[in-house]
Amino acid sequence: MSTNSKHSKSIGIRIKDVGRRAIGGVRRRPWVSGFVAIAAIVLVSGVLMHARIQRMIAGSPPSVAELQKDATTSNSPVEWRTLGHAEFAKGHVAAALKAYDRALSLDQTAVDEQMRSNVLAAYYGKAQPAAQDFVVRHKWVDVTPRLERLTDDGDYKVRWGAMATLEKLGKTSKYDYRRALTADLESSQCEIRRQATERLGELGDQHAIPSLRMAKQKDHASTPWYKASCLGSRPDKAEKQILAKSTRKA
Repeated sequence: MSTNSKHSKSIGIRIKDVGRRAIGGVRRRPWVSGFVAIAAIVLVSGVLMHARIQRMIAGSPPSVAELQKDATTSNSPVEWRTLGHAEFAKGHVAAALKAYDRALSLDQTAVDEQMRSNVLAAYYGKAQPAAQDFVVRHKWVDVTPRLERLTDDGDYKVRWGAMATLEKLGKTSKYDYRRALTADLESSQCEIRRQATERLGELGDQHAIPSLRMAKQKDHASTPWYKASCLGSRPDKAEKQILAKSTRKA
């Protein structure tokens, strides 16, 4: 027998016991009948409330299908947003983005913290292009700091997806490019490391020099004596390029 069943049975036994005592008391003292009636009402109300709470706890949240029906019927931005949250929780990212898009098309102020977090989380999957488009179309400039934090993410597609979004929002900086390109120096793909080295030289940010030197050391250490290294002289050329630009500015 479950704990709830035992508890309910215990409540029933207590009610019967109280009832028997109450009846005996009323027979001996008729004037207490009013008090007994009030006590009985309070007791029964408490039992009913307890049962209602138990049903609420045991109950399940609305299904996605039910939320879809509610959103379509009411066409409320809040309902569409709720549907988006539910779709995302089920792993239906593309459907969630569509629901969010519908919510904001009705009311731009319908955005909440969970929506922002879910949309940016979509950068880590197949729905990234749709997430990028969503952020740009709705001009989510306020998520710029979060996008900046993604620019050195360990996943190449994530960091450059964030960079592409920042570019379209007009919010990129030399700092963002340096973070993304420095992260590229850690790539297992030679071509990505080469391109990053060359682009860092073109960027001309002196803060990139330590990373270029570290990349050169790792490249040398991981290259067998009988093979040409991936980066070759590129890190040295990039460093000279950066220093030359710094000298011209000075």
